[in-house]
Order: sequence, then structure tokens, then C-alpha cells
Amino acid sequence: MLAQQVARKYATALFSLAKEKAILEQVSEEFKDLKQLLDGHPQLMHFLTAPQILEDDKQKAVRQIFSERVSSGFLQFLLLMVSKHRVQHLGVTADYFEGLVREEKGILKAKVITAVPLSEELRLGLKERLERLSGKLIVLHPEVDQRIIGGIIVILKDQIIDMSIRFQLDKLRDELLAVKVH
Repeated sequence: MLAQQVARKYATALFSLAKEKAILEQVSEEFKDLKQLLDGHPQLMHFLTAPQILEDDKQKAVRQIFSERVSSGFLQFLLLMVSKHRVQHLGVTADYFEGLVREEKGILKAKVITAVPLSEELRLGLKERLERLSGKLIVLHPEVDQRIIGGIIVILKDQIIDMSIRFQLDKLRDELLAVKVH
């Protein structure tokens, strides 16, 4: 929960700054590059989060590594994350920032869970229907989970539409258990 709160706070602040300076796309790309760098070099994250390493040494390393690669605003953001001991939340912050950028562009991410892979025809139909309902451009992220037995679960921002057979069976079981028999 703390990671989500930290991510929201820092991503929102950086988003506001980037929007104000009209560099949203640039900062978005810098975040993507940063995530790739950290994924490819986990020792860098270990260095930046190690409590035994002095903050000045961490900031010096961040300046050396990133000063030529990122905008000054993004560099200041990274240095702030280091000074506030929030570096471990960079990944979640990047994801939250990307969500804000998508929202700004009118794009919504929809996670779609089915028991079997969706055909291209069904995927396009679902995408069109969700776009009509939401009034936004939808990017589908399909997942297969056989535990739902059948049907579909759609997660759209903070809304869950559960039309799975598993959900219907659980609901029926709860209703039957609630019935009192004399």
C-alpha cells in the first residue's frame, strides 16, 4: 500500500511538471528507458537502495549515469527520489506515471481475463464495445486463467466487470448457503 501511495504522489508531481513544460512524451520515454536500464542492471538498484552507501555517493552516481541521458527535470526527479529514500518505488511510480499519460491521451487499459484465448474477432468486438461504453480508446491486455471456468472478467481502471462462470457459481453457492431450511 505504501508503494502505491508513494507512486501516486511522485508520479502525479512529475506528471504536472512534465505537462506544464510540455515534455510528457519525453519524460514517458525517459521512464521507459530507466525501467529497461534497471531491469538489465539490478546491481544499480541494489546500489541505490543500499542503506550502507552514503546519499552523496548515490547522488553522484545518478548524476554520472543519467546527466547526459535524461532531461534536467527528470534528473532532478531521480535525485529527489534518492534523497527521500524512495528509489525502490521507481518501477511502481513509472507504471503510475504511464497510466496518467494514457489517461491524458484518452486511452484506457483494459485487462481481459478469459478461460481460453480470445479470437481476433471477439477481441475486436470487445474493444469496440468497451470504447463505445467508455468514450475512450481502449488497449486490451488479454490474460488466460482457466480457474474462471468460462465467461469473461474485464478490469477497466478501477471497475471490475465479472461475468465468469466461477463468479456465478460462487454467487449461487452463497445464495444457497443463505437459505434456511427448517
